[in-house]
Amino acid sequence: MKKLNLKNWSIICIMVLTIQVNAQPQEVIANYPLIEDLVDETGNNIDMFLQGNPIAPTAPSNGVELCTNGIYLTTPDGQDIITPIMPNFDIKNFTIEVEFNVTQLPSSTAPRPRMPIIMGSKLARWLGIYIDSAGIIGYKFNNDASNYVWSNTGISNTDDWYSSKISYVNGHLELFLNDELIRTDELPPLNTYQNTFNFTITDFSEGNPFYGCIRNLVISSTPDEVFKNSFE
Repeated sequence: MKKLNLKNWSIICIMVLTIQVNAQPQEVIANYPLIEDLVDETGNNIDMFLQGNPIAPTAPSNGVELCTNGIYLTTPDGQDIITPIMPNFDIKNFTIEVEFNVTQLPSSTAPRPRMPIIMGSKLARWLGIYIDSAGIIGYKFNNDASNYVWSNTGISNTDDWYSSKISYVNGHLELFLNDELIRTDELPPLNTYQNTFNFTITDFSEGNPFYGCIRNLVISSTPDEVFKNSFE
């Protein structure tokens, strides 16, 4: 067995600790409960958008949950759920949280046996939480088919509600399921396209939408200093 180099390990630990210490504290910049309406409770952003071809998902109200039918938006009967663009957002320091209920997992024999639960950016797909045909939770980054990373943890029942969270701070990523840390990695900078900081349940590069329901979508970030200073 190869002996652990304690010196190198100490350097790694110091580097990770330095990343965390130097990170600016995050604050909630969007909070969409998606239980009674499509409103952002922080007041920072306009309502979420529901899109359909031709019928959009039913807006949540009086116990009606916000659900999508799992059909890609540009095909007949397709649907999508998307937030507005959030200019007050720092791509180097943020957290995405969402509760979800899967109606049906993708088939293991499908060309793409996976689907996003929530995806960062309709145009760039810089980071998103994914679930595969076995219910395993993972993520995709930088809009590349080779950039899928999977945990060893998944959901047990498609009828139950789960919570997932993904945090990215200066390249340090943490992925959670029901508040349990299930994956941690060091990633390169995230590639954006014209700073399209919005969120959707569809991966438009693969024509692949989520099939299920979402609620309590919360976006936290360090407010971008350019936008922060412009409003002072």
